[in-house]
Amino acid sequence: VNDLNESMNTFALYYLGIGILSFCSSYLQYFLWETSCERQIYKLRQLFFSQVLRQEISWYDMKKEGDLSCKLSDDIERIREGIGYKFSIVTQYLSSFVSGIAVGFYVNWRLTSVLLGVGPFVIGTAAAYAKVFFKKIVLEQMKYSEASGIADEVLACLRTVTSFGGEKKESKRYEDAIESGRQLVMSKYQTISCSIFVISFIVYGSNSVGLYYGGYLIGEGLCTPGSVFAVFLSVMTTAFSVGNVLPYINAVSAAMGSASNIYNIISRKPEIDSYSEEGLRLNRLEGKIEFKDVHFSYPIRQNVPVLKGLTMEIKPGETVAIIGSSGSGKSTIVNLLLRFYDINRGQICIDDNDIKCLNLKWLRNNIGVVSQEPVLFGVPIADNIRYGKEDITLEEIEKACVVANAHSFIMDLPERKRRKVFKAKIHLLGSGRLSCKNGRRCYLHNSVLPLLNGQSTILLYCEGIVQEALDKAMIGRTTIVIAHRLSTIRNVDKIFGLQNGVPVECGTHEQLMSKQGLYYNLVMAQSKEANEQELVDEFDELEEKVPQIFSTVSSQSSLTSRDLNEMENISQAVKQPIMARGYIGEVGDNYLLRLTKMNASEWPMLLTGMITCCCVGFIWPAFAFLYGQMFSTFKLKGEEFDKAIIYWTAMFAGLGLFAGAGFGMQNLSLSSATEHLIARLRTKSFNNILRQEISWFDDENYSVGRLITKLARDAPIVKSASGVRAGTVITSFITMAAGLVIAFIFGWKLALSLSLGVPLLAYSGYKNTALLRSNQKRDAALMEQAGKVATESLQNIRTVQSLGKEHVFVNQYVKLLETPYKETKKQVLIFSLACAFSQAFLLFMYAAGFRIGSYFISNGDIFYPNLVRYYTYLYDFFESLFKKIPYLQDWTRAAMSAKSIFGILDKKSLLDPLSEDGLKPDISGKLSFENIVFSYPSRTNVKILRGFTVRVNVGQTLALVGGSGCGKSTVISLLERFYIPEEGKILIDDCDINVLNIAHLRAQIGLVTQEPDLFNCSIKDNIAYGALHMHISDEDIVQAAKIANIHDFISSLPQGYDTMCGDRGAQLSGGQKQRIAIARAIVRNPKILLLDEATSALDTESEKVVQDALDKAR
Repeated sequence: VNDLNESMNTFALYYLGIGILSFCSSYLQYFLWETSCERQIYKLRQLFFSQVLRQEISWYDMKKEGDLSCKLSDDIERIREGIGYKFSIVTQYLSSFVSGIAVGFYVNWRLTSVLLGVGPFVIGTAAAYAKVFFKKIVLEQMKYSEASGIADEVLACLRTVTSFGGEKKESKRYEDAIESGRQLVMSKYQTISCSIFVISFIVYGSNSVGLYYGGYLIGEGLCTPGSVFAVFLSVMTTAFSVGNVLPYINAVSAAMGSASNIYNIISRKPEIDSYSEEGLRLNRLEGKIEFKDVHFSYPIRQNVPVLKGLTMEIKPGETVAIIGSSGSGKSTIVNLLLRFYDINRGQICIDDNDIKCLNLKWLRNNIGVVSQEPVLFGVPIADNIRYGKEDITLEEIEKACVVANAHSFIMDLPERKRRKVFKAKIHLLGSGRLSCKNGRRCYLHNSVLPLLNGQSTILLYCEGIVQEALDKAMIGRTTIVIAHRLSTIRNVDKIFGLQNGVPVECGTHEQLMSKQGLYYNLVMAQSKEANEQELVDEFDELEEKVPQIFSTVSSQSSLTSRDLNEMENISQAVKQPIMARGYIGEVGDNYLLRLTKMNASEWPMLLTGMITCCCVGFIWPAFAFLYGQMFSTFKLKGEEFDKAIIYWTAMFAGLGLFAGAGFGMQNLSLSSATEHLIARLRTKSFNNILRQEISWFDDENYSVGRLITKLARDAPIVKSASGVRAGTVITSFITMAAGLVIAFIFGWKLALSLSLGVPLLAYSGYKNTALLRSNQKRDAALMEQAGKVATESLQNIRTVQSLGKEHVFVNQYVKLLETPYKETKKQVLIFSLACAFSQAFLLFMYAAGFRIGSYFISNGDIFYPNLVRYYTYLYDFFESLFKKIPYLQDWTRAAMSAKSIFGILDKKSLLDPLSEDGLKPDISGKLSFENIVFSYPSRTNVKILRGFTVRVNVGQTLALVGGSGCGKSTVISLLERFYIPEEGKILIDDCDINVLNIAHLRAQIGLVTQEPDLFNCSIKDNIAYGALHMHISDEDIVQAAKIANIHDFISSLPQGYDTMCGDRGAQLSGGQKQRIAIARAIVRNPKILLLDEATSALDTESEKVVQDALDKAR
């Protein structure tokens, strides 16, 4: 006994020393790997975003911003999960595998060789599993990226979706994409489950072979029972290393699949590289531009030529205008000048230098573009102007605004230049946006200034102001004007008439009028606007006298507005201001219960998973019991020994079969249930987002960029702590409970003594979890803001690249990443300490157990065989407890994401477009506005409508005219029930619209905006989008296209009506998009027609045809 006590005390010191070494090495392991992981992810986000902004526009034509946003969030999160501590654990288990084999060979090479005979089967199965897993994870990411692309497209075009009642269609489209991804994932998990069955059966079942052969060696006198035990312990460590490493290999394989998608983009060098330092940088740019026999067709439609031998010359300082019908190639000229695309044949020169030989960034910095649809970003107006020149002072900004005629209206805003344009197309009028953009361009000092139809979307009232700003901007610059309003180009130096991609005439206004060709015909078609200036002057006088909305009535039936997109910064209905601002209350901590309820329909899978978790939880205690019986078996002799060996060999084989089936079924059932849950979370979140009132999306906290990031990121994070991982936790608790009970049975005094350390470990885990949760809540908000910047820049990539400000947006993105990165490094320190303590705690318990155990043996309170069994069960207990420690980080992140998701799900809409509530009467179209009072929540002190009253009978037209900001578009917004008036009523057929069903009301209204949204589907589907509430035939679509004067163009395309429009109609010109939007409204056959500058992007000839068609449609 004294020798035993001395040996046990010695081993206690060994365990203590190993524990200290384990603490230090584990701390370094977790700290260094997690720190390295965070650094790599921090750099990877920057590199990926930078490389995405670097790609040429033709590459974007083939991609979707939502797909790229998904990669920036979901894919990189998967990489983060696979290259951190999980990868180090794979390395750790590999080390255990090698060292276990080495010890086994050293102790008993014969038995070890036999046990390793099953190794090739395990390794082969694992290799096949990893290969299949890698392939399917790539396909899975592609499917989920498709869903993110749908979400991005729908949310970016939300007003169009809402106006045409497309919520159900878009929900179904998103749900189908998610379901396709889920089915692909399930095929992956079926492969995983089969692999787990084979590996678990081999790992646990191999012990039966070892026991049988070990018994034979003992019987032959070739080894001792001690060597058999040593081999079993070493090889058991090896075998269980293979089994335990599988979940971590899943994470690493998923990271590899996501990394392949990410690095395919990072490694891609664009054909037109805006980051390249190569190319000439001219000391002085004169501004001479030459197009020499230029042929071009867009890459996505290479068989449709746009320019066919274009040749023209523009001298330095000249102002030239390019006119022609929609689709004739006018805007394409500017795209080629900016090198968004390279030409197929010919040459474009600036100052006698081929633009392909010029440095691209220098080229774009010397070309300023004022487009038809100006883009402002979600930063203060001052910062929007700084995009023109970064190192300018506030005084210089004010000077630029004065030149651009923007200073006065900016000074009228409450926050002045600090005012944030959360969604630029909403908060400022078209004229305001264009004036701000002009201010941005005034400090670029460009030598070339293309103006893309710069006034076509501006009110006649504002045209004089904008034209004056443009005239100031054109001084001393070579200017290219692309215009439909010919009255603005009469004084230019030269006019090119473009037809079918070729200039058919060139000259001054007087010269072309005398030729009586293309330009003459267009001018004569616009002769009805000869008294335009008088009309503007009348408006000025009327506005001074009556600061209200004017209305005139004629004998036709529609509503017309010149400026629908003047909408202000809105949060929601004023009657309930807190909910109106999109407020979401705090979600309680019952998210686990709520997730379980949402998963209730998969109860057979959950029940199977729980049963298998219980079964798997008893595998380790059962193995420990069998292992303890081996100790007694080897004491037997003769025939009794042989029978016992055969019996326990069969038991080990049965345990292997049981373990394989248990682990396989656990993985399949829990994974299946989890994938259903995650798919349901995504679709329900998206559905509830679409149900919200329009004003909710104007809140910065629920901007499109942030919502897309939430949809792509939150659900996968919840998944990372559910399913098999949740099953592992349940299994660990069962194993821990069983091990603790059996340990108390074999030595309750020793078990009680050692259990005193468990509360300390539990408390440290609790504090670590609380700290991680608080930090991750802050970091999540910052990451959402970074995601918003990324999404906004990707959605407006043409503006970003034309400004040459890719680095500015990358720096903004990086700056928003800095704080969470720094805080995460602090979290890594605490996380590493907790994990290192948990790893060393088991060895400390062994040390204490050996020291205390020797005392109890000396006193006769415990026998040595029971002590061996006790340590086996004690190992089960603490090993199960420690398995949960590294998951703390995943659990806290999952809890934050679950709360975020339920925050969206719990948001109740005030104006639910999918609600069945409300009346659905037949509507004839009589309208009444009675004493409407309304102000936007962002400016409650500014009344937009003050007792507005007007009536329109069936068959009449109401024209809304007046100065900018007088409330014209507000009237239409209230009629669409985007917002709720503070006072007064809106009646349709003498029925208050508040009691009408929202979907039924909007089904009676057709809307055409001045900046139409098209979806990335065929032309046919885009037109049919206007009639989602009714059945229409192909003939109806064709007829609507003919009325909109777009049928001939569509028919000329190789794929006709099946031609894809591209992302937001990118493959079509502005006029073509607008005519398709008109056809979409016409096919709806509405009782009320809302026209917001419906023909602003059309050439004169098309405008006349379409206007006649619209007059007939009324």
